[in-house]
Amino acid sequence: MALELVLGFITILINVPMTSYFQSVVPVGYQGHVFALLSFISGFSIPLGVTYSGFLASKIGADWAYIMNNICVILIVLLVFSRQSVNERKKI
Repeated sequence: MALELVLGFITILINVPMTSYFQSVVPVGYQGHVFALLSFISGFSIPLGVTYSGFLASKIGADWAYIMNNICVILIVLLVFSRQSVNERKKI
C-alpha cells in the first residue's frame, strides 16, 4: 500500500509538468494531434501492461509482480528527474 501511495504521488508529479511542457512547446495548431497521440499510446499500452503483468504474476506470483511493477515505475521516474536536474546544472 505504501508503494501505491508513492506511485500515485509520483504520477501527479509527472503528468502535470508533462502536460504543461507540451502546451508551452507544441504550437497551438498541433496540440490536438499531440495530445490525441499521447492518449492513443497510453490506451494502447494498457493491454500490453496487463499482458506483461499477467505473465509476470504467473511466474513469480501476483504480490511480487505488483511490487516489482511499482518499483520499476518509481525507478524510471527517479531516473527522469535525475537527468532533468543534470541538464539544469549544465545550463548554469
